[in-house]
Amino acid sequence: GGPHSITGVCTREAVLAKLEPFRAGGHKSLEAKVRVKPKAEERPHWEWNLGHLTELCVVSSIELDEQDAAGDTIIEVSAATDSECPRCWRHLPASGHTAVDFERRVD
Repeated sequence: GGPHSITGVCTREAVLAKLEPFRAGGHKSLEAKVRVKPKAEERPHWEWNLGHLTELCVVSSIELDEQDAAGDTIIEVSAATDSECPRCWRHLPASGHTAVDFERRVD
């Protein structure tokens, strides 16, 4: 695979596979907070894609754990605890968006 894939599986597809049980439990994807603990050799791929994954997976946030996984990459999905933004419906910290963030999203 190229810079956007991990051993043949797209980072987006990996997140969406873990997101499906969360959605099946009655949650919206925008209510999800995703934490990824990649194995060391996959970390560059996750870092490369991280800026786009939140948008591509339609979740509130995706964070990379500072530690590498001992085995396979671990992806955990939980309910976001921050308040819902009335403009984008993501659950974000009180600082939320800047005007530039919002303009970039709607363009």
